Amino acid sequence: MKKYMTRKSIWLAAIVVCLLLLVAALYFFNWNLARPYIAGKVTAFTGRSFAINGDLDVRLSLWPRIIANDVVMGNAEWSKDPVMVELKHADFRIDLLKLLVGRLSFPEISLSELHLVLEANKDGAQNWVFGRPGKEGKFPNIEALTINRGTLKFRDPTINTDLDLEINTAGADKGEVGPMVELSGTRLAAGAPARI
Repeated sequence: MKKYMTRKSIWLAAIVVCLLLLVAALYFFNWNLARPYIAGKVTAFTGRSFAINGDLDVRLSLWPRIIANDVVMGNAEWSKDPVMVELKHADFRIDLLKLLVGRLSFPEISLSELHLVLEANKDGAQNWVFGRPGKEGKFPNIEALTINRGTLKFRDPTINTDLDLEINTAGADKGEVGPMVELSGTRLAAGAPARI
């Protein structure tokens, strides 16, 4: 009986040591090594080029914090702009508990120097539709979104619309999360120019 308890204690200690080693390895892991893997997965899913050209850092918790710098995503082949998304700095959290039940949820997302091009072509194809045609995914839950020094271009020749906007969340430059969004820019809607 004593021998059995010793063996049981050894197995328990071994499991605890392995878990501690796993946690330590993840804590000290150089997340930049994962950039090519992530880029490959995003490219395969979207059919667009994708790269994280700057540092990537992950801070583990129940709501892991992910920080990525210099992120670039290519545009649809038919677009005159080769880049759909260019992002200087992204800082966001993912809710792991909701992810385990199949729901993608972000408690907070902070984006700096976001340059986004959303457009449709003359046939009505939209550059923000990824993956296989006809297969729609569910939009993730975003609880708080902060944008600092962002720009948005929206073009749709089927409705004769061309927007160039600057986007800032009120207080984003001070690190505050606020419900107000500041927009300024020019537009061409139904052929009539205007200033926003």
